[in-house]
Amino acid sequence: MAFQPSLSFQKKSKRFYFSVLSLLAIGLYIFIPSVSQSIHHSLSILSKGEVQALRTYLLSFGPWAPLISGLLMLLQAIIAPLPAFVITIANGMLFGCWWGGLLSWISAMAAALMCFYIATN
Repeated sequence: MAFQPSLSFQKKSKRFYFSVLSLLAIGLYIFIPSVSQSIHHSLSILSKGEVQALRTYLLSFGPWAPLISGLLMLLQAIIAPLPAFVITIANGMLFGCWWGGLLSWISAMAAALMCFYIATN
């Protein structure tokens, strides 16, 4: 018979991994100045709601722009007053209606999953 971990063990291990990832993210933010500067810059652009400024900011990442856009959507889901439509419009301007819409939808669903996970654990 194979070993089956208990449900409480599974919850504890999920909490442990989430805690480790959270501490890693906080450590990157605190100890690497370029990470905190980049986050502050992106948050200031998002809070102003300037689509063209966000488009220029995302273009500065080159081929990493879709990943950064997805991460911004995740960040937007955690920090509630930031508008998601700015990221969605910028994605449409950058990647076209179809690919920008798909990227926005996938990252919004990932953000919803992340918020659901945080809320239920």
